[in-house]
Amino acid sequence: MFAGLGEVDWESADSYYGAESNIPELLRRVASRDPGDDKRRVALLLLRDRLHPDPDDYDYDPDDDPGDALLGSVCMPFLLELALDPLVDERSELLKLIADIAGAGANEEAVGAERRNRQTAREAIGRELPNLLDLLADTGVEVRRAVTPVLAVCTGQWHTVVPALRAHIGIEPDPIARIGMMDCVTSIVRYWPEQADRLGIPRWCAETLAADEDPIGQLTVLRGMLDANSAALPSSVTTIAARAVRRLASVELPDSFSAPNLLSTEEWLAGLAQDVYVSLAVRPTEQYDFLRDLFHAPQPEIRRDACRLAGERIRRWRGEHAELLEAIAEQLTDRALWQTAAEQLGSLGPAATPVLDHILEALKRYPRITEWDGESPFPQPLPLPWLSLHTRDPMQNQPGPLLRAAAGTGDPRALPAVRWTLELDEIPDRLDHILEPLGAHAIGLVPLIHACMVRAHTNPADRRLDLRAHRLARALGRIGEPAAAAAPDIAAMLANDRSAGLVEVLGQLGVGARATVEVVRGLLDHPRPRVRVDAAFAMWRFTGDPEPALARLRPALAAVDESVRARDLRVHAIELTGRMGFAAGDCAPALRHLIDHGRDLWTITAAAIALWRVTGDPDPTVPLLLDLSARGRTESAQDELSAERRPHWLTVAADCFAEIGHAAQPAAQLLTAELARTERRHGTVAADIELCRACRRALDRIFAA
Repeated sequence: MFAGLGEVDWESADSYYGAESNIPELLRRVASRDPGDDKRRVALLLLRDRLHPDPDDYDYDPDDDPGDALLGSVCMPFLLELALDPLVDERSELLKLIADIAGAGANEEAVGAERRNRQTAREAIGRELPNLLDLLADTGVEVRRAVTPVLAVCTGQWHTVVPALRAHIGIEPDPIARIGMMDCVTSIVRYWPEQADRLGIPRWCAETLAADEDPIGQLTVLRGMLDANSAALPSSVTTIAARAVRRLASVELPDSFSAPNLLSTEEWLAGLAQDVYVSLAVRPTEQYDFLRDLFHAPQPEIRRDACRLAGERIRRWRGEHAELLEAIAEQLTDRALWQTAAEQLGSLGPAATPVLDHILEALKRYPRITEWDGESPFPQPLPLPWLSLHTRDPMQNQPGPLLRAAAGTGDPRALPAVRWTLELDEIPDRLDHILEPLGAHAIGLVPLIHACMVRAHTNPADRRLDLRAHRLARALGRIGEPAAAAAPDIAAMLANDRSAGLVEVLGQLGVGARATVEVVRGLLDHPRPRVRVDAAFAMWRFTGDPEPALARLRPALAAVDESVRARDLRVHAIELTGRMGFAAGDCAPALRHLIDHGRDLWTITAAAIALWRVTGDPDPTVPLLLDLSARGRTESAQDELSAERRPHWLTVAADCFAEIGHAAQPAAQLLTAELARTERRHGTVAADIELCRACRRALDRIFAA
């Protein structure tokens, strides 16, 4: 074995790693016949690391050392000798290494040393082609799976390789090996279309699709042809694909079959359908039709994937999605799929409103409370649709996915379910997550939220409940003035210095919280700057006197610190200044300075909006916001002043245009163009829906009679 091994100048070729990676010795270890030799496996790993370096592992550039780059091709004859020896245990791993060195599945545009390395390796593979073709009938399934990528690099010998692959496809019992062969054949259509025509590959693909004998083969060929040349396929393939998916349920696989990547067989088969869906992106209408068909597949794994794919589609694209929402909601009746369906609907926020009745009906089918002591097996299904009560660790008590999905719509029909959680003796965590989407609809829940906050804050059994009290206080602050009755209890929480930040909530509650004015006054000189400005703003809301507030806001506006924390404080101070309106008119020069000299998008944006609010003059604000928007479309997305990849920015700008009204008419084109977009902005569905609402409000007020 290894004839000619001693004739290679390894000392000059093996220069990158040094003597410790002696290639001849590693090859000999891999060739060891001792079944108990652990060094053989280690040697193979070292060979891979040496002959096919991973550029992500270290700073490796093959052009830095052409001799080193060619080392893989120098070793190729010896690797092939090992891979073709039936007594070598690691033949499949060796074949994978050979394929990687030869560039199987890699970019064909390689240049320099890498290209020379691949070419030399492929020439060596071509010389062993007859022996490699014999491996298609090897008794080892892993060998049969691994040899096809090696054959895929024999681009100059397709006339030999393709007939052999097509002959073995019909008799290969292992579906993964069979898929590899089909992928190799269909890839020729994509990269070498003229050769594919001469070899009759498009005709063979059409015959495979029409045969209706092997659903795995049909889906594989369909995916490959969609990626390669969809024009060569029939005008409609949805019926073929849907029928193949349904027939996957009756596919008989070898007893020895093992799906890759730790997947179950059912999950692996479902992945075939998902791959076809992705490839159908070149035919959007058929892709949509195929997705609808997936919801009718007999296999729950495929319907589970359909839920996820439909959720992804709704999260990406604007518009009406009633049919897909209905299809997801129908899975709530399946105890194997309800969780996936609930999680998808929960991620869609207000977009799930059309199926809220389905969600509420599903909630009725499950018990509301399940107690768990932390030791016995957790009750199923997991997680629980409503919530679970963990008797040993209350911090784990959170609303379940169905309850979150219902509340996430923001629809008042979800109020009874949310009210029930607030009436419990035990206070679940993360209640603020289901209260926030309800917006003004939560006003009727204020007494219950208030009572829960007090119970959480005053519970001596577990001081960790203070965190829940803080979250509930923030929820009351978002509701605003209708929650002012809770102000004294929130003020009592400020006695703990760690809770001083809740003074912001008192400012949000407005004049109705003025009974807490002395508590707030005591925080005007707090060591934390954020607490000082929030206390100052609250004092203005309570008393109407702007001077104490402006005395704390002016230093924050003039700060030159550019740290992230300092920027956040400055933007917050700018926003509070704007909310004071004409009462903060003296701050206009400072705001203009920030507009002229600001270095980040949010500082300039907040200053422009605040300037309009404190002066009532729209002229500086509207042109500046439009300029920032235009810059976002032309500059790099990483630019500090780019608004393009910050969807919340446009929502803020649209709200300002709505305030300005008719004078913001130059912004109409920007707002109309945004509403014409079919793809959602980056961010959550709820944020995108709010963006569209803000644009419509702005247009309505700009063109109001």
